[in-house]
Amino acid sequence: MSEEAQKYLNEEHDLTDIQDVLSGAKDIIAEWISDEAAYREKIRSVTYKKG
Repeated sequence: MSEEAQKYLNEEHDLTDIQDVLSGAKDIIAEWISDEAAYREKIRSVTYKKG
């Protein structure tokens, strides 16, 4: 995973270390999920059933 993340290191975008890249990727994924009602419903259902 860190090899892939290294491809996205970019000082111009404040992506100066692998942790910055991974954090940014997580933020993007969270935004995608929050934009999709079906994803939120499924997550809510699984969380309710399995705690």
